[in-house]
Amino acid sequence: MWVINRINNISTRVSNYKNSKKQELAFYSCNVWIRDKNQIVQEPVKVVKISTHEEYQIFCDNYHISVVPEHIKRINRGSKMYALCESERFISCGWVAYKELFWIAEIDTVIDMSDSCTGVLYDFETSESFRGKGFYSVLLKYIMSDLVGIDEYLIYAK
Repeated sequence: MWVINRINNISTRVSNYKNSKKQELAFYSCNVWIRDKNQIVQEPVKVVKISTHEEYQIFCDNYHISVVPEHIKRINRGSKMYALCESERFISCGWVAYKELFWIAEIDTVIDMSDSCTGVLYDFETSESFRGKGFYSVLLKYIMSDLVGIDEYLIYAK
């Protein structure tokens, strides 16, 4: 139960911070409690919301990540990337598609969300050294609280 309360607290603080700051590249600071070998540790992290290819380029430069051309295509189609980072290290990221066509290549199927309140959450990944510490659920909770007008979420996983 304390995990749910903690995630709700983080979500509220992040939302308050987001509403008080309007930035080109949106960095939202929060503290996340994680479990590490049966001890509770506080790790400062930030959520980065990337909506334009310029923001993506800045993010890649700041975190020394290679630019992926497919990511630029996704952003240009309207998808958003959310990343969880600490100081200078990338922790986790995920993508959100809504109000667009979403193609699932593996089964050659298209989901048309142009007139719906459905969002697809996809291609989540966490750096190996941060896996198993609850960061995926923190990022997922943040994304769902950040998206306005989405009533239904589909999580696409291979």
